[in-house]
Order: sequence, then structure tokens, then C-alpha cells
Amino acid sequence: MPSSVRSGPSTLAIWLVLLVLLTRVAVALAYQPAVTNDQSGYEASAYRFAASGSFAYPFQRELWSTGAEGKVIDDKSITRFLSMPDNAFTMPGYPAFRAAIYKLVGGADTWRAWTRILQAIISCVGALLMYLLARRFSERAGILALAIALVYLPFSTANSHLLTDVLFTYLLVTIVYAFVRWTERPSLALAAAVGLLLGLALWVRPTIALWLGVAGLLVIVFRHKLTRGTLGQLAVIGLIAVVAISPWWFRNYALYGRFVPLSTSGNATAMEAIRTDVSFLWPFPWQSIGPNQTPEQKTVEQLVAQRVRAATAVGGESDLAQSDAYGTQYRLLRNELLPRYSSTLLRSRGRTFLWSLAWPYALIGGLRYLNILTAALHLALLLCFAAAVFVFCRRLDAMLLASVPVYLLAVHTLIIPLNRYVFPAMPFVIVLGAALLDHLIQSRSARSSRPVS
Repeated sequence: MPSSVRSGPSTLAIWLVLLVLLTRVAVALAYQPAVTNDQSGYEASAYRFAASGSFAYPFQRELWSTGAEGKVIDDKSITRFLSMPDNAFTMPGYPAFRAAIYKLVGGADTWRAWTRILQAIISCVGALLMYLLARRFSERAGILALAIALVYLPFSTANSHLLTDVLFTYLLVTIVYAFVRWTERPSLALAAAVGLLLGLALWVRPTIALWLGVAGLLVIVFRHKLTRGTLGQLAVIGLIAVVAISPWWFRNYALYGRFVPLSTSGNATAMEAIRTDVSFLWPFPWQSIGPNQTPEQKTVEQLVAQRVRAATAVGGESDLAQSDAYGTQYRLLRNELLPRYSSTLLRSRGRTFLWSLAWPYALIGGLRYLNILTAALHLALLLCFAAAVFVFCRRLDAMLLASVPVYLLAVHTLIIPLNRYVFPAMPFVIVLGAALLDHLIQSRSARSSRPVS
């Protein structure tokens, strides 16, 4: 391990971390977007959690009101929601996080402000972990990672959105940092910490579940000869993650009388993903408006709408019954679409995927030129990441970092590729991008110092 990794952070790094903290807290206080759509749903769930200790998500359509800025759960609907049965429509990790803040501060406006401030603080801790990960390559790489994290606008603006993204991203960076440390010096304590962190992340966003298998495979490939102790500790990581999420399983079995491992919204999400692909043709950064729907896309949208109506009519008020109904309708829809519209589905999903890569998450509307500059930086970072994968392909730590964006992109391309699901990959993209820039600077310095023959 380089000596720079063992020594403390440089003075410049400390000042950059402080600047990151001040910037993100300032943005969190100044930028307060409307709490609508999923944000409103999570807030209602958190309020219920704080008020009664029971968990549900307001998936019933009659609870939602449509305002100028989006759908919301108003005070009257929240009163009704409090008396409704528990459900598992979404994971409870983020509502529990927000409920804890509510118990401490209370009051909707204060609650939101403190949530944004706390998200800014934990995202700053994530930036410090990015520095420590990049510092494995060199101190300069760590400084570059911090500098990029400072100017990459979504890392500041995302803290104002009351969604799972910031908390999940922080947990993810912490998991990877702890896992990389474990690969260098395996210990039962570190393995237990990784497993516990992974289990906590599953409560927030369970799509990370299979990453441990990818990481474990990389360790086996790079290490070749593994002791039984190391393999046993890999098993311990998985076991503790399972133990950490198991209370959710027991709770759901008691609620439904059958095994529900995650949430009940998966079938609905699968159907809505198809509608998103063919309906929301968002413009790329270089476009002012997106393309018009093709006749085939309009037909697919209509077919999806028919199946959604059929599912909600059968599902009733139970989230599990609705999930089963959505599952039945999704299978019928898939059989209906694949023979005739497979190319339309592939092209539409491909465009959504490319859009999710091209447009950064959580940009502020109306700041067109700043947003375009941010998008240009975002794309440059993705290109640096792709190059860094080849440059550092023989380093286990680099490949573990690279595995996270690749894994997240692959999983969400299958589920639904939106830019908020690319956001948690960006710390690792930036770390490897900073390492690549440092590598290029070192290479150029080496060439310039070489004596001319």
C-alpha cells in the first residue's frame, strides 16, 4: 500500500472537504424544490412511521391530488392514510430515515430543511470517502476527485430532493470503501461491517443485492489462491446482509402469509417502465425538445394503459393483490407486444438508457447553459471512466470501483433506466476519472523528464 494512503489527509484536501460541506449545505438551504410525486409519497410514509410506528406507502390513487407542480398527498389524504392497512409497496429504509429526523425536529417545513441539511452532510462524508478511495492511486488523484466532486452540480442539488438517492449513494460508497479495505486485510470485523452496511442498503434500495456476488467473483479472479478464512468471511458478509434484511421478511410474512422478499411494486414498475420508454421522449442535452412519438410507440402506450386499468380494477385496495394483478397483466402485455413491437421496445429502451447517461440527475430547471455545461462535464467523466477501466484493469481495487457503475447500469437497464439511478454510480466514475487524469499527468511528466538522445 502506498505510504500516502497510510498518512493523514493533506491540508488542501481538508480545505476542499470543508468547501464541499459549505457549498452543499448552502445549496440545501437555498434550493427547495416542491415536494411532489415520489417525494410526497415517501414523506407521507415517513410521517406515518413517526406517528404510529407502522409502515405503508400511499399507493392508492384516490389519496393523490394533482397540483400545478405534480402530484401530492395533502393533509386530508394523510389523515385517511394513517388509518389504512400496512403494506410493503416500497422499501422502508428512507421513510425510516426521514421519520427519525421528524421525531427530532417536527414541523413539516423544519423537517424538510433539516432533512436537506443532513443529506448535504452525509453526501460530504461520501465525498471524503471518494477522496480516500482515489488516494489509493495517489494524493493528487484524491485531490482531483474532491475538486470534481465540488464542481459536479448534482452532488449539491440532489440533497434538496427528498428521495432515496443521496442516502443510498452514501451507503454504497461506504460499502465499497469498507470492502476494498477488507480485500487488503481480511478480518472478521471488517467483513461484519460490510455485511451490515449492505443489509442497511437493501432496506433503502435492494437493487444492490447481487453486487456482492460480482465483487466476490472479482476477488476470486484476482487473488487466485484464497484461504478458507477469506472465503468464509465472504460468506459472513452475505450472511450478515441476509440477517440484517430478514426482519423485513418476517414482517411481510406476518402481514401477507407468504414470503415477500422486497417490495410489492416490482410488477407495476415493469409495466410503467414500458410506458416511460414510449411516452417520455426527453430531449438530449443538445436538443431543445425531444422527438415526436412514432405510431408504434403510441400504440404500445395505449396497450400499456389498457393493462394498467385492468390491473387496478382487479387489484383493489391490497398492494399484494394489486401486485399479483399487475404481474398477470404484465405477462399478457409482454406476450402481446413481443411478436409485433419488439424492435420498438428495444429502440425505446435504448433511447431511455442513453438519455439517462447523457443528462445528469437533479439539475435546476431554467438554468439552461449551466445545465449544458454540467452535462458536458458529466459526459467527459463517463468517457474518462471508460478509459480508466482499460488503464487500471489489472488492479483489484480499480475493478471493484468499476464494477459498481457497470452493475447499476446493467440492472437498471433491465428494470427502468432513469438518470436518478445513474446518480449513485457517479462517485465511482469520478474516482476512476480522477485516477486516469493523474495517470496521464504522471505519464506526461515522465516523458518530459526523459533525456533527449
